[in-house]
Amino acid sequence: MHLSKSFQNVLDQENLYLLDSCIKQKAFLSVFCRFTEEIETCYIRDTCDYQFSHCVPSFKTTGFEAEGVLRGAYELDPAALPGNIKEIDVPLHLLAEPTVSNSESNTNSQCLHFASKGRTFKTGQIWSFCSGDDYLPRYYGKIQKITFIQALEQDPVVKLHVGRLKAAANKSTIQWFDKTMPIGCGNFRARKALEIFTDLDVFSRQISLDSSGDGNDYSIIPKTGDVWAIYRNWSNQIEVVDLKSQTYDLVEVLDDKVDYKVLLLVPDDGFIKLADHADFGSVYLAATEHWINGADVRFTIPKSEMLRFSHQIPTSRVRKEINGALQEVYEPNIGALPFHLVL
Repeated sequence: MHLSKSFQNVLDQENLYLLDSCIKQKAFLSVFCRFTEEIETCYIRDTCDYQFSHCVPSFKTTGFEAEGVLRGAYELDPAALPGNIKEIDVPLHLLAEPTVSNSESNTNSQCLHFASKGRTFKTGQIWSFCSGDDYLPRYYGKIQKITFIQALEQDPVVKLHVGRLKAAANKSTIQWFDKTMPIGCGNFRARKALEIFTDLDVFSRQISLDSSGDGNDYSIIPKTGDVWAIYRNWSNQIEVVDLKSQTYDLVEVLDDKVDYKVLLLVPDDGFIKLADHADFGSVYLAATEHWINGADVRFTIPKSEMLRFSHQIPTSRVRKEINGALQEVYEPNIGALPFHLVL
């Protein structure tokens, strides 16, 4: 066996073994990827079959075994492999199978899974992402395409081709005076123009939403059980240049039927917890008193003032012992919190 090769063989009509060259995929113990036709194939006559050392047990991968495993690669029995096989980064444009898997239900759908981050990006999904001077996830986009590029001996670069969602005017809602202000909730439509994202850390959460019409109109609104950041001193006169200096409150939506009944959440200064999951860690509790003297921690936001909601914050709810008693605590995603809300 060649230093960097394993072989798949087929005996052709001229009594020759046709060999496709495979190469060991870096970071995996025994995963080998078959090159495309750009790599010259090899032949061995059947009278020279003594060149074959031994058969290596293998099975073909589906692409879902682990992050980075390609569909159509081969996992070989490590016990049957020589110990001196060189591993390299495989240039993706030479691989026989794409690294983006196609959905079984839709051959035009592409899916990319990151096991280490617990994230799956798929065409057709809507995601919130961070942008703007204050870098908060009050922007939305629809994934239309997923592609890869990779130079030889370099790490692959994932490209998400995303169409931003544009907010549609709602006559029943008070509108921003500054028309360039970001809108975190309401009705949206996916733009046809696409932007390319290579920094996947800007994406905050996948949006569960309702679509209507031709499938490009979407409704993103606060719902019961959601946790949102709201502008503390909201008015429709806020301008984009004011966003860096804005202050916010964190609230849980208790009811969304008529108007929005919300509960104020406050940081618990006496309980700091190491995050069990990446980007989670700051701890919030249901407020027992408002920062405004005499104000109720449960209050109502009229739907006409929907723009007071800045953006939804992914939040984990757990029960922890605090001061000797079990309490429900909220662990929001730190990356989605306005700066002054991070403990």
